[in-house]
Amino acid sequence: MTVGEEWRERMLKSENCHIVDGIYYYTEYFQYAVVVKAEPYLKSIVIPETIMFPGRNNRIPVERLSYIAFADTDITSVTIPQTVKYLSQSVFRDCKSLKSVVFCGDVEWIQEDCFSGCSSLERIVLPQKVEHLSSRCFSGCSSLREFVLPENITEIPCSMFRGCTSLVSLKFPQNIKTIGSWSFEDCTGLKEVNFDKNILNIGNESFKGCTNLEKITISNKETEIDSSAFYDCRSLQIIETPSDDYKLKDSSFIGCVKLDNNTLLEHTEFGDYLKKKWKEEVKAEKHRRNQKKWWFPIWEGSQLVVLLILLAPIALVGFVLFSVFAQVFSAIAMVVVSIIILGIIIAAIIEHFSDGSINFDYEKLMGNEFVVIALLVISAIVTIAIVMRLFL
Repeated sequence: MTVGEEWRERMLKSENCHIVDGIYYYTEYFQYAVVVKAEPYLKSIVIPETIMFPGRNNRIPVERLSYIAFADTDITSVTIPQTVKYLSQSVFRDCKSLKSVVFCGDVEWIQEDCFSGCSSLERIVLPQKVEHLSSRCFSGCSSLREFVLPENITEIPCSMFRGCTSLVSLKFPQNIKTIGSWSFEDCTGLKEVNFDKNILNIGNESFKGCTNLEKITISNKETEIDSSAFYDCRSLQIIETPSDDYKLKDSSFIGCVKLDNNTLLEHTEFGDYLKKKWKEEVKAEKHRRNQKKWWFPIWEGSQLVVLLILLAPIALVGFVLFSVFAQVFSAIAMVVVSIIILGIIIAAIIEHFSDGSINFDYEKLMGNEFVVIALLVISAIVTIAIVMRLFL
């Protein structure tokens, strides 16, 4: 027996518990009354605002419905008076015949599992001044097609509408910022969900198993979608995002087998990784094809020599031009440097237009100590020659 059940039994056995019109009420100090239990024969229940206890001359307000007060009963409708401000945990749990709930006032707090398992409940309109909703409030309400939440609620609690298979559309109040984990899990009637700009977080597995969900629209680029939020939404095909650079977590869409691959490629970090990987694979495949061509060993084995041969006409023209303005030695040095620089440029151009499949090994070239020293010496000689020519 749970703590809640023990406390319920204690209230029922107390001398302060009395039955009025088939409903058991408990009171302490005769300040207010708590609904504890109802007789099995009751189907349509109207809870009064006040009751008169035996031996008392004043009426006492009914302010609470206690733990599992009507749970597992056959009630079909209930009217909750404006004096009631608090619905305890599991008050109407598994009331499978309950179809109508009327709130006459402003309930402030609805605890866990309050209406869970009410499989005949089709519509619920909560009072606008509800301050707190707890998890699993309407979990398993498989006939629920419409709900109206209070405007001041900022969060859909965890598992709140889990298993509400008849829900076909969602409308979130303007103040809702967070959709809790598992809040709409297995809501198989949903086909489209629009997340307004006010929504900043869509929780872990919040729409898991919504197997008929086809489209989601995200309006705010600040909205974060947690892992597996749309796990196994196997009919999901369209995701409308607020901007081209909006990033989705690929882990949020595991099992979304109909989702357009272009959406994942364009809007997930994994897509960025795949695009980079595919580009590298294409480059590698071109490189493998080039390796089979007759000229590739020549290029691979003597890249610098091939470039020098290609640049021989440029070298000749450069030598003639530079010899006019400088000494022969410095002219030769400058031509050599020009050949190397132009060679690297041409190699880079070839590599770019071949998508890297014809590779110029810069690291290997610059890792050769002789090449590096030669470049440094030639550069120093050219610099000294130019300075002397200009100032002496």
